[in-house]
Amino acid sequence: MSPGEIRGQSVVEVTKTVLSMTSRGDSCLDSKMGCLGPKEQCGTCGKPMHACNGHFGHIELGAFLFHPFFINEVFRTIKFSCPLCCAYYEAKQRDCVKCNSIMGKWTRKLRRRDKFGIRDKFEYTYTERQTGYTKVMKPTTSVVHAILKQVNKENLLLSVVPVAPLCVRPTISMSGCSKHTYDPLTLTYALVVRESSMLKTFLKYHQAPHIIKHQWRRTQDAVYQIYDTSRLADNGQGVQGLRQRLDGKQGRYRKHLLGKRVDYCARTVITADPSLDLDQIGVPKSIAMRLTKSVTVTPFNIEELRKRVRTGPNELGGALYVTRVNGEVDLAFVQSVEDICGRLSFGDVVDRMLVDGDWVAVNRKCGRQQQQQQQQQQISCNAKFGSPSPPRKFSVRVKKDVLTHLFLLFVFQGQPSLHRFSLMSHRVKILDYSTFRLNLSCVTPYNAVSIYVDARPI
Repeated sequence: MSPGEIRGQSVVEVTKTVLSMTSRGDSCLDSKMGCLGPKEQCGTCGKPMHACNGHFGHIELGAFLFHPFFINEVFRTIKFSCPLCCAYYEAKQRDCVKCNSIMGKWTRKLRRRDKFGIRDKFEYTYTERQTGYTKVMKPTTSVVHAILKQVNKENLLLSVVPVAPLCVRPTISMSGCSKHTYDPLTLTYALVVRESSMLKTFLKYHQAPHIIKHQWRRTQDAVYQIYDTSRLADNGQGVQGLRQRLDGKQGRYRKHLLGKRVDYCARTVITADPSLDLDQIGVPKSIAMRLTKSVTVTPFNIEELRKRVRTGPNELGGALYVTRVNGEVDLAFVQSVEDICGRLSFGDVVDRMLVDGDWVAVNRKCGRQQQQQQQQQQISCNAKFGSPSPPRKFSVRVKKDVLTHLFLLFVFQGQPSLHRFSLMSHRVKILDYSTFRLNLSCVTPYNAVSIYVDARPI
């Protein structure tokens, strides 16, 4: 976003560094950016906390700063330019047409860690035409901005920092006292305001260059702490930047949006057990008591299902739920189990626990090196014996319950688009302890596996 767009979407400019609940105006806790509690109303839209999505603010920086996510793009843009006259060229030139100087070479010192953190230093090495001496120039961000402005990429540098709404960085109030605990992002925004104001003061009163350079580094580190704390010398001391909040397994996407729990699934590590058959998998009792198989009540199995309902959800071999036309019954909260057994009728669905002999799908995820080996084996096999022919379509006419019972055996063993070890089916064997167990002859393609149970009633 351009600085104009950030200012246009902002509702307040943050200028105060002091965090106080009594005087919140123009600070990181300004009520115009949202509500801090359920009894407050937003100062911008007037809505309560549950109806207001928050509003952005902004911080005016004292100088141009590098954005940690766009440094590579900045270097690719300026590597053929001349910093002596801020001339931009799309390809490498021998001489600068504008200032008639010999074009030098841009270099970037990557990941240089000092007491401030990781430094991205741009250096320009060139030869003077008059004296023939080789000199090294360290262009400032103002020179880089002048070059980027010629190709309409000046937005790659930061001059305005957006401030997130209050709902993104909530403040916790201590019960029984007036103390508050602020979110680390709020403290980081206050740090940026303080360092930026000091930089503006030094530039206004023309302080010594080394003092301005030192303060510019401190301001740059404060901005890095907002976006990416891994670039700091101490990795932010446990403070999470915006990248750390979104990236990785503990980020917003993988932990809260993509990390949804699914039914009829379990995951743990595997161990070897030579007493099992090749098509068997040892399932712990704790997992077998939670994973269920949906079975439809028929005249042939009603007595067996009544026995499982009487056993209940606390013993192995029992049942967890009974689904009827009018809804689902959780057997863990039923007072009279005999009443449920007496009203059990044909067509109801009983979710029983896993028993020996149930078919489950076993999915494993191999490492990158193992995937490459499998691909090389597949390529060599195709070169020796020819590419496999596409699977033929076939149809069978069997009863619905028989087809559903054989669903895992047909489908999960017939994946033409996957490696043959990617998804296989095994027969359940309920055992003690807390790991899945397989025969020694079939543990090679597995490390940590997941098992899936067919959720459709049989």
